[in-house]
Amino acid sequence: MAKQVLRQAGGVFVCLLFYCKPAVKTLELRSPKAQHKLTLHELRRFGDKEITIDDYYFKKPMHYRAIPLAPLLRATAPPQYDEILFHCADGYVAYAPRSALEDGKLDNFFLAYGEGGDSFRSEIVQGKTAISPEPFYVVSSRLSDHDVLSWPYALVAVEFAYFQEKFPGLLPEKIAKDPTLYSGFMLFRKECLRCHSLNLQGGDLGPELNIPRNITEYRTQTFLEQFIRNASAFRAQSKMPEFNHLKTQEIRSIIAYLRAMAKYKQRPLQH
Repeated sequence: MAKQVLRQAGGVFVCLLFYCKPAVKTLELRSPKAQHKLTLHELRRFGDKEITIDDYYFKKPMHYRAIPLAPLLRATAPPQYDEILFHCADGYVAYAPRSALEDGKLDNFFLAYGEGGDSFRSEIVQGKTAISPEPFYVVSSRLSDHDVLSWPYALVAVEFAYFQEKFPGLLPEKIAKDPTLYSGFMLFRKECLRCHSLNLQGGDLGPELNIPRNITEYRTQTFLEQFIRNASAFRAQSKMPEFNHLKTQEIRSIIAYLRAMAKYKQRPLQH
């Protein structure tokens, strides 16, 4: 990579050309007791393949250089955890339970790192912008696997954690004991937590939904049902996807959980 710099010397601007070595591509691995990074060279020891898949976001066949995901996770996971978190550069967080790895549900997934070479040429449309999948993009050989893990791109870190320890403010005891509200929590966890946070716990791509004001305190039931179903009907090129696969009662269950969480606002500690 070349970088030009203009420097003034004796009243004359001189163009200096520097050659910068590209940054080494790394993936951070986190657990409650450890944190380290693996370079692309180190990641390749888990396998290195050329794959062609029907891409969920590009809506066409795509060709990638990729590393099988499951062997990587099995080799680097700590003994104790119940959730795998995939952190993306834009604040999006994808989730997969430990059981998905142990039951083989992640066996069709790959850690893509480039198109042809070690980098990506294409960009994924996200709302009104388009972003690169760099440095890593989790893909699957089956489109239906999006229900197992939501194909996170611009992936920078993988974290092994206990869900309740990571997000202690999401499931108060009274909500956990209420079947209807617990159902809403489980749907929120699956469908919404990857982008949104409650009590500043969760994804950073979408807005916070509980503090200082819970979203049900300033949006009506009817509006929320319609907006969750299809945000683009209200905001052109919204980053929020459609949720047409959810039944009306499931959306109402999510809203009921959000409304109940208004009683459990937790503000972050001030430093």
